[in-house]
Amino acid sequence: MKLDHGDPTFQRRIKASMKPMVKEVLIAQGAKDGFELDYTLEYALSSMIGILSYWYNQENPPSLEELTALLGELSSSGVTGKLMGLRD
Repeated sequence: MKLDHGDPTFQRRIKASMKPMVKEVLIAQGAKDGFELDYTLEYALSSMIGILSYWYNQENPPSLEELTALLGELSSSGVTGKLMGLRD
């Protein structure tokens, strides 16, 4: 297992730099500015950064193509939809 020696401030800086850009695009596309947009962006960015960090620290991670496909599916279908689809 790879060890994570990263600075937690790094994740906060990534979100702080990305959030305004994504928010601006969404507002330009008609999204309402407010707490729902802010919290949804925080959720999305946190989860994406978290999954990338998790992927990086795995001994046998899936390929980047598999990971990006999963991220795309989670972004479009949602976490609950994906979890329900994993049932036997």
